[in-house]
Amino acid sequence: MTLLLKEPVKRVEKLLKEFDQNQRVILLDSSARTALEAASSLGCEVGSIVKSLLFKTEKNYTLCLVAGDKKASLNKIKKILNIKDASMASADDVKNVTGFTIGGVSPIGHINEINILMRLLVASLHKEFDKIIENNIKLQAIGNLANLPKKVHDELDRVIEKTAKNSGLVLTLALSYGGKEDIVIACQQIAAKVKNSLISPQKIDQSTINEHLYTHNLPAVDLLIRTSGEQRISNFLLWQIAYAELYFTDVLWPDFSKVDLQNAISNYQQRERRFGKTSEQLSN
Repeated sequence: MTLLLKEPVKRVEKLLKEFDQNQRVILLDSSARTALEAASSLGCEVGSIVKSLLFKTEKNYTLCLVAGDKKASLNKIKKILNIKDASMASADDVKNVTGFTIGGVSPIGHINEINILMRLLVASLHKEFDKIIENNIKLQAIGNLANLPKKVHDELDRVIEKTAKNSGLVLTLALSYGGKEDIVIACQQIAAKVKNSLISPQKIDQSTINEHLYTHNLPAVDLLIRTSGEQRISNFLLWQIAYAELYFTDVLWPDFSKVDLQNAISNYQQRERRFGKTSEQLSN
C-alpha cells in the first residue's frame, strides 16, 4: 500500500478536493516530524509551516494551529478558552482523536470533531474593541459566515453592529472565504434569477456579477499585499483584483509592521495605474 492510499491521507485529500479540485497532498521524500524538518524538505521558511497541536482541555480537545517558528502558550490557551486546566494531549490521545500520529497531524480530516482554535478571533475582537471604537472604525466581514462557530459568529455580529455607524476606516475581514466559491455562489444566484425571469441573460454584464459577490458593497481593490515570501494569490478576491497592484514581501504576516505597510504604500505610489491600457493610451 502506498502512502497515498493510506486512510489518513485519503481523508485529507478528499476534503481538499471538496474545497478546490486543484489542491493536492504533497508527499515528502524524507521524514518530517518537526516544522524545521518540513521547512527544510519543502525549501521554505520554518514560519511558513503550520503546526497542528492537540491540547486536552477540561471537557474536550482543542486543536491549535501555530506558525512553525512560534510556540503555543498553555496560559494563553487557557485564557482564550476561559478554562483553568489544559495540557498537551498524549500520543495515544492524538491518534485516537485525530486519526493521525504526532508529527503528522493535519489541520483537517480528523476522525472526530475537534474544537479548532478560531476563538483567537473572538479574543482579538474583544481585546481590540475599545481601540476600534476610539478610532471610528467600521467592521465588516465577507465569506460564508454561516460556517463559523456560533461563539465566533455572535462576537463578530456584536462588533459589526456596534460599529455600523462609524464613519472612519472600514475594516473588512475575509472569514471562511474563497475566491472561487465567491464567483460560484454569484453565478448560482444569477442563474436562479434568470430561471425565474427576474433577469435576462442578455442583460448580464460585469456589474451584474459585481452585485452578487460578497464584496458588492466594497470599492475595487487598489493594492494587494502578499506576505511571507509567497508569490501567488491563493484563491483570494480572484474577480476583484483584476486591475489591482500586487506587492510581495518576505515579512511574515505576524511580523508585518506599520513600517512594512508604509513601504508597501510607498511602492504603490510609484507605480503607474493603467487598468489594462498602455501608457500612451492613458496620455491621450
